[in-house]
Amino acid sequence: MSLSRAARFLKTVLIITLIIAVVIGTLVSIHLIAHPFNAQINLARSWLASVNTVIGENLMAGISLGMIVLVLLVAVLPLLMRNVNRSQYFVATQRGVISSVVFFLTQMLYTWAESFSRFYLILSMALVILLTFVLVETLSLLMHSDRKEEMAFRTDLLAAFAAGLVSGIVIKLIMVAFALH
Repeated sequence: MSLSRAARFLKTVLIITLIIAVVIGTLVSIHLIAHPFNAQINLARSWLASVNTVIGENLMAGISLGMIVLVLLVAVLPLLMRNVNRSQYFVATQRGVISSVVFFLTQMLYTWAESFSRFYLILSMALVILLTFVLVETLSLLMHSDRKEEMAFRTDLLAAFAAGLVSGIVIKLIMVAFALH
């Protein structure tokens, strides 16, 4: 994105934000002086309370309907935007999910290993990195016969695993450094 296009985009966002802020400020001022919106505010409060009850209900394992709706919205919204390469979006989303799963599993392993000693924590980090390379290489060889596809798959998978591993290691090292566990 060129600097002028980025500046134009940010200027538009700023102008829209200022217009919304002025409209909201004007409506709040009018309401504070004359209270013409009491019925609408009470209706909105009751509606928000009922929505909050529905959204807050746990459907399974602590996951609420609101969380599911938010995740779906965040996942689908980019597909509705202009200038989004959908196939690239799906690949990047898959990488992100893999990275998140790797991060979660390594955090569980690191926490378990650290309960024994810091030596086991470092040992588990090294073991996870070694197992990751073995797993990625095995999957690359199994899934693709073409060398270029195999290399692309290996690169994508390594990037996803690396992101999850690095995130887990960085967070664990920060927690150890600041004794936040």
